[in-house]
This record gives sequence, structure tokens and C-alpha cells, in this order.
Amino acid sequence: MQTLVIHGAGRHAKVVADLARLVGWTVVAFLDDVNPNRRGSEFCGARIITCEDVTTFQAAEVALGFGDNGVRVAAATRWREAGWQLPAMVHPRAVLAHDAHVGEGSQLMAGAVVSPETTLGRAVIINTGATVQPDCRIGDGVHVGPGAHLGGNVTIGEGTLVGIGASILPDVNIGRSCVIGAGAVVVRDVADGSTVYGVPAQIR
Repeated sequence: MQTLVIHGAGRHAKVVADLARLVGWTVVAFLDDVNPNRRGSEFCGARIITCEDVTTFQAAEVALGFGDNGVRVAAATRWREAGWQLPAMVHPRAVLAHDAHVGEGSQLMAGAVVSPETTLGRAVIINTGATVQPDCRIGDGVHVGPGAHLGGNVTIGEGTLVGIGASILPDVNIGRSCVIGAGAVVVRDVADGSTVYGVPAQIR
């Protein structure tokens, strides 16, 4: 039996739990290391634990239940350094090309499409209905939001958020730690740390 602890106990953790169960995992606990008062309470079909309980589940693997990029990457680093496995998870109604690479701890949600010769780093989220065309390179900790679309040969740097419904045209390079606003249409390269939104997207 494949058993899974989900780190996080908020909205994204609910989606991860649903995905995990659909592909055959048994969710044994949700780890909330921020709100100790939730320890022992029921959440989404399993109980909430705190850090002191983790050793009870040494046979389990860990999924990342955080939508926030910085929190998710920090958690991935912590678990990997502690020797835990972070499986990549692909929803049964997602489409993943046979030669695409998906890094550890990354998640493809329902309706996501990842096309050939695309590389996803670790702890990446390709959220509901998002599409990634061929030859894209997606850095660690990127979140491509629901309904967002990436043209071919797009590069996205570590920790960037692509907002709901945003579109990035082919051959565009997005830097690290950027925010692409919801509904934005990105037609040119974006420097590290930039926030852009609008049609066409402008730096704000």
C-alpha cells in the first residue's frame, strides 16, 4: 500500500489529496506545522499531525500541499535533506508527453497538458486546465495557475507565479521570482523579480 503524508492543510492540500487518492495513494495524515491547535482534528478524510508526529509515518512518502511558491520550495528542500521521498503526481485526466521530464514533488492537476520535450523542475504546479506547449523549461517552484497557457519554447525561472488565465507567447523568457498577473498576455521577456499584468503585459 502506498501511503502519503501531505504537508499542508489548506485549500491546495485538499486538491492534492484528491489527486493522490485518484492515482492510488492512501493519505494517512496532513502535517500542519504552523497551527499546533489543529493536531488530531479531522481534515479531508485524514487527521492533522504536527512535526512531533512525523516519525510515526516513516514508511510514507510526502506530497506538498502549498500553493505558495516560497513555502513549497522550502518544504521540498527540508524533506529531501531529511531523506524523504517526494513523488511527482500526475492527475489521471492530465496529459503528459512521453518525453517530458517532471521533477520530484511536482504536480499536474486535472486537465493540465504538458507537451513534448518540456522540462519541469522540482516542486512545480501545473494547475487545472493549464497548458504547456513543446520545448518549455520550467524552473523549480514555479506555479502555472489554472487556465494559463504557455507557448512553445518558453522559459520560466525559479519561483515564478503565472496567474490564472495568463498567456505567454512562444520563445519568451520569464525570470526568477516573477508574478504574471491573472489574464495577462506576455509578449516579451520579463526580468527577474518583475510583476507584470495587462494586455499586453506591462511591468508594474
